[in-house]
Amino acid sequence: MVMFGGSSMTSEVPEARQWLQGFTKFLTDGGTFSVRMAPERPLTAETFESLDAGKVESPSDVIKLFGLSMTHTPEADTGPR
Repeated sequence: MVMFGGSSMTSEVPEARQWLQGFTKFLTDGGTFSVRMAPERPLTAETFESLDAGKVESPSDVIKLFGLSMTHTPEADTGPR
């Protein structure tokens, strides 16, 4: 259901396909799911003004600007239970 609902998002933001797959695995298999923002340079008022002025061409550009990433880490396999 998560993947079905995210199909329109992945056409605008190709990176989202991997994020949705990771989130689906998190829901079905457990582990952790982390969201991280680590921009390459500080985000200033000018950064946000450039967004408002239309200088960013796509949602993927905004994701890169903010350094957004999402990661699923499966639970460690501890053997039979």
